[in-house]
Amino acid sequence: MDYRRFFPVLAFLLFYQIARGMTLPLFPQFFVSAHLSAPEIAYAFAAYSISFLIFEALWGFVFEKFSIQGSMPLLPVVVTTVAIGLFAKPTNLTEVLGYEILLGFGLGGAGVYPRLVVAHLAKYSERGRLYGIVGLFYSIGATLGALLGGALGLLIGVSEAFVVAAAITLLSSVPIWLESRSRVTFVDREVQTPALSESQKVQVKINRSGLIVLGLVGFIAAGGGSGFFTLAFPNILVKDPRFLASVIETSIVVAAFSLSSGLMQPIVGFLGSRNPIRWIIVCLFATGVCYFSIIFTQSISQVELIAIVFGIVYSAITPLTLSLLTSLVPKGFLGRVIGLYGAAEDVGLLVGASFATYVWGTWGIDYSLSLMGSICALVGASCYIAKKKGVLGRRPDSTTD
Repeated sequence: MDYRRFFPVLAFLLFYQIARGMTLPLFPQFFVSAHLSAPEIAYAFAAYSISFLIFEALWGFVFEKFSIQGSMPLLPVVVTTVAIGLFAKPTNLTEVLGYEILLGFGLGGAGVYPRLVVAHLAKYSERGRLYGIVGLFYSIGATLGALLGGALGLLIGVSEAFVVAAAITLLSSVPIWLESRSRVTFVDREVQTPALSESQKVQVKINRSGLIVLGLVGFIAAGGGSGFFTLAFPNILVKDPRFLASVIETSIVVAAFSLSSGLMQPIVGFLGSRNPIRWIIVCLFATGVCYFSIIFTQSISQVELIAIVFGIVYSAITPLTLSLLTSLVPKGFLGRVIGLYGAAEDVGLLVGASFATYVWGTWGIDYSLSLMGSICALVGASCYIAKKKGVLGRRPDSTTD
């Protein structure tokens, strides 16, 4: 495998995630400036999550029907740039909801793009490692961005930091633009199978039960990581009387989670590729334990330590799930399946960010953490039952590789 073909998409992902990571410690301060209550913050997260859910699925269809090459991936980057820039000025809830919907549109396309590149470029045996590398760049970008966002929020102000994040988002389009101008594409057409005709699509047998189970895993992976830990939890740390964290303390917690997860993803992507479902089950239960352990913390330093452990046990879930997911469908269906998997993740975002925030605002942090921990355990149990029944052991046909 020639990893140099991935440089454009990895460079894009690094800069894009730096910008996205910058916004995570800034949003709690933005919501304070906009005088939004906990239920209103939950509504904002809901608008973003629903938008992400709809548009990530649609982007999967669009990329599959048209192309993941050329200038098509530039559109979600431009939309994300505009959306982040709009957050530079505090405003009312109605306008915030509009900004969140626009942000979901852009992030939905940018989320599908690198996953689909790997699915088209690599054989099944290589995908776990490659998705791990994608996760590494994702997390490095998110870590650097969280620290940069916290520092700039203190040095130049929250509004100005949002402007910088928007500029870096636009910068992430440069590798894609340069690749679109190149005569040599990073997508190796020789490893792709021809598009299936309509009659062939009817004849293909897809492991739908396996896809449903993996959709549940995607649900908790996004809800437990991006949804709760990087969106809802920073607001809890800032406002909950137990912590009352500053913007820099919040950024350190997010960075600790992102960095530990990112560093481990290539390792577990390689180690777990032979028996991915076993690793996924163990990590789901371990993630649930981490949630319950936060209930007993009394300081930010304790939360930071758990964030590191959380990132380590969480790291295997997404790369191994994506690797397993792409083994259950032929390449003619990869775009729509990855898009629909992203939609399942977005439902998790809705629960992890919006519902968990609402539970926290209504009943308190312990109930919110217990909710997330219990969901992790239930999904882990579902995967264990599916494994016993052999639901995740069937591949559709030879076109997957």
